[in-house]
Amino acid sequence: MGLMKILTTLMILLGLVLITPADARAGCASRANDVASRPNVQVLAVSSFRQGDREMCRITVLIKSRNGGPARKKTIIVQK
Repeated sequence: MGLMKILTTLMILLGLVLITPADARAGCASRANDVASRPNVQVLAVSSFRQGDREMCRITVLIKSRNGGPARKKTIIVQK
């Protein structure tokens, strides 16, 4: 009986670990959509991280040049 309780607890903890990062990415995906709605901007990557007690989003974008020059890659940090 003790082993079953331990296995159940481990499964619950593993589920929490797997769910939490996905939820954080989902919030950042919404912020990335806001950034992507700007003209000449293409989102390349999105990730989340904690800064102190705040949830932050790191959004890497490609900004196309207006005058035909090379595109620039830029990382934007925003609060979730």
